[in-house]
Amino acid sequence: MIAIRLFFLNSIVLLSTVIFSQDIIIKHNQDSIYCNVLEVGTKTIKYDSTKYSTNVVFEINRDEVLKIFFENKEEIKLYKDSLSFDAYNNSKRNALKLYLLSPVMGHIGISYERSITLGASLEFGASIIYGRYQYQRTEKGGTARFGYKFIKLRDYSKYDARFFNIMKGSYIKPELIFSAFNSRYDFINEFGYTETHSDDVFSYVFMLNYGVQYIYDNLLLVDFYVGLGGGISSSDADFYYSNASIKSEPQEFCFSMTMGIKIGGLF
Repeated sequence: MIAIRLFFLNSIVLLSTVIFSQDIIIKHNQDSIYCNVLEVGTKTIKYDSTKYSTNVVFEINRDEVLKIFFENKEEIKLYKDSLSFDAYNNSKRNALKLYLLSPVMGHIGISYERSITLGASLEFGASIIYGRYQYQRTEKGGTARFGYKFIKLRDYSKYDARFFNIMKGSYIKPELIFSAFNSRYDFINEFGYTETHSDDVFSYVFMLNYGVQYIYDNLLLVDFYVGLGGGISSSDADFYYSNASIKSEPQEFCFSMTMGIKIGGLF
């Protein structure tokens, strides 16, 4: 009799261990699925079951699921419309960034990004040209830029679901850039006297950028980007601080390119 009781007690303990060592998918109709969740996507949830081989992967529509309890005691609630703006309520939607390499290029640049809807955000940037001495020139002025980002939201798994941010992912960003600065340099004239030449330089550039923005702990970000475009400048110089220009004569359309890294924080 004691042996039978011990057998049932051990069976109950073993069954409880098996149940609570699994993930649990709770459906809207209150049905439960005990399983191992493999991926929480934007459309479906993938899982395997201990009833079958681990090589067999099942899928369930995300809209059928109310919440998921993970074996590590974490819980996530899902929305019927997984592409709803409200599904990312925990995301910080403002970011302030520094152009990491801008001091090397002779200016200090910052930008501000604001998420406005799912998969889209606005980004404004500005730079101060502080007087870098280049090719016997001293240049001072600034740049301003405006871009609209189309962000590709990616699927995410249970391991990073809590840290998923609405501004995280690869993107395409059309961008307008305006630059204005004064360029001065000294030279010796034909009579042996020093003269100063001064130019006011203006440029208008349209860029199409491709980038990837990584966000860590909903707090820090790193943004890598490259871009191609074109514009018009009042000078035949080959560099305008925010983009490189290839051209021959002033006031002619020029080919432009840019690349860089931005780092910053969210709030």
